[in-house]
Formats: sequence, structure tokens, C-alpha cells
Amino acid sequence: MNTERKKIVLSGYYGFDNLGDEAILNYLVNFLKENNMEPIVLSANPEKTTKTYDVKSVNRADFGQVLEVLKKSNGLISGGGSLLQDKTSKKSLMYYLIIMYMAKKVAKKPVYFYGQGVGPIVGKDSKFLTKFILKSTDMMSVRDEESHNFLKNTLKLKKHIDIIHDPVLFYPKNEVDKAPDGFTEEEVRFLDKRPVYVSIRPTEANQNVVNAFFKYLQYLKEKEIPVISFAFHPSQDTKITKDILEKFDNAMFIEKPINLEQGSYILAKSRLVVGMRLHSLILAASQTTPFIGVSYDPKIDSFVKQFGQNVVGDIYNVTGEAIIKESELLLNNEQVSQTIIVDHLEKMKFINDKFNKKLNTIING
Repeated sequence: MNTERKKIVLSGYYGFDNLGDEAILNYLVNFLKENNMEPIVLSANPEKTTKTYDVKSVNRADFGQVLEVLKKSNGLISGGGSLLQDKTSKKSLMYYLIIMYMAKKVAKKPVYFYGQGVGPIVGKDSKFLTKFILKSTDMMSVRDEESHNFLKNTLKLKKHIDIIHDPVLFYPKNEVDKAPDGFTEEEVRFLDKRPVYVSIRPTEANQNVVNAFFKYLQYLKEKEIPVISFAFHPSQDTKITKDILEKFDNAMFIEKPINLEQGSYILAKSRLVVGMRLHSLILAASQTTPFIGVSYDPKIDSFVKQFGQNVVGDIYNVTGEAIIKESELLLNNEQVSQTIIVDHLEKMKFINDKFNKKLNTIING
């Protein structure tokens, strides 16, 4: 009997210090290890990835190295996250398609497309290449109905696609009475006040976003409710968030690097999360913390819809008044909101567990 561990290469937006994508990687690494498989991660920072997750990691931009590990592997998992879209850049879309092509057509290995959000893809050639690559994958799952509909109706992809849920939803719930290492006494005391957490990111409509959050933070100050934040993507989010929060003496911005355990603890201690970053909302849900979404991308709308909610607005039309109204509703019905989240999570976990079992059977036989 062959008991050698299967080697599975992981491709995603890993090694860029984006907490959401690192949370996805954490989940996939644990899933593979728990099922006696060896993860090999394509990362922008292989040394840090190896140290953080105790895995083999290679430079995602070194295609020679990438091909070498693909050839020695038993397959590629691409995902999760929003890898296939050309809104951010066509270059990013092409990178992930090339990795899948290398795995399937050059290394002759199976490709598993895992829990991704797909789109928007607007370029005609981008759509053609995406369909060409995806039709040769061995197993496909997406994280929402909108991605499924895009692949089926827009790209006309004729293959079975499972709809699962973002795996970060199932990050373990924190014990809120004990803070993880790395927090100062001041930060712990502040978190004990159960602040509202806000996640703000730059967009093409910065001024409207700033105005809306500023008005909301003024309201929280009047209500003597503290506010906390850290950046899910520090290189992008730090400046805009600090610029707003530093105007309020009831607000704290944690600028030091925050890991997944610390980030989930902050959201678990918060009474409410108002977020633009998708994984601020997802990680909030994992900790059964009520959340409000402000949309800069259709993936935000898709996620909150899964919990029976709507976003309070997009970056162009969101107002402080809209955030305040939804905030009052959730804070006045906190236990009801938490119960709704728990009910949804149980159903979602059943779906993901079923898919993971199927994936494990296909890989391990």
C-alpha cells in the first residue's frame, strides 16, 4: 500500500500581507495537512510563508521553480479569493490562468478550482482565455451564486460547478476572555469596551467614503461608543483609515502587523463591524459579530446577501445616515443578529464539509 503523502501546490494571492487571503491559505493548509497531504505554496514571500505555516513555499514569480514543483506534485489548488477578474488588472488575471495552464497542460497534473469569486471580467480576450483554461479543470467550486451565474451564463462554461462558501467563515471562534499574545495592556483594555470595528479602503470615490465614515464616527462619539481598526491590507488601507480615525479621541488604530489570530480576536471583541474589505465581514461572521457591508465590488453585495442582508450603499452613494440607521438596528437587536449568523453558518459548513470530503476522496483516492 502506497502511504506517501500527496503533494498539492496552492496558488492564490499569498505572501502579500493581505489578511483575508492569508486566512484562506491558513484554511487550505490545515485542510491538506489534516487529510495527510503536503501543501506547497506559491508565495510572494516564500520565507515568511514557510515560517508562518510550516510548509514548503516557492517564489510565485519564478516560473522555473513553479513548474518544477508542479511536475513533482499531485495537483494544483487554485483559490480561493477573487483571483479571476480584470478590474484590478489584466496582468493579475493572466498570472492565475498561466499557473493553471502550466499545471494542466505542461506538468500534466489535475487542477482543482477552489471556492473562488469570479468576475468582473470585461475584456473579450480575457473572457475567452478564462473559459479556455477553466474548461480543462478537474473540479470546480465558486463561493457565490453570482460567480456561478457568470461562468454558466456569460462564459457559457459547460461543466459542473459546485457553489460553496468562503472557507474563512469557518475560522474557529475566539475565546474572548483571553487575548492572544501581541497586544498591549492599553489595547486589551480598549477592546474590553467592545468597540465598533471599521474597515476602510481607498477607492475611486474616496471623498464620499470619507464623508460617510466621518459622519458615522461622529455619531459613535456622541453615543460614547469606541471605535477600533487595523488594516486588512496595510499598504493600501493604512493612510485613509488613520486620516479618519486620528480625528476622534474615542478611536484607536492599531498600526502594527496583525496576524489572523489577533485579527479574529479584535472582531470577536467588537460589538459591530462596518466593513469595506470582504474578509473583514467574513471574519466578523466567523466570530458571530454583526456586520454592515459598504460595497466597492459586487463580491461585497454577494456576501451580505448570503446572510439575508443588503449593503448600506456603494462607494458612490453611501451616506453616514444610512450606516447609522443600519447600525442602530443591529446594535439594538444584537442577540437576534448573532442567532441569524449562527444559523447561516451551520448550513454553510455542511455544504463546505460535503465538498471537502469529495475533494479529499478525489485527491487521495
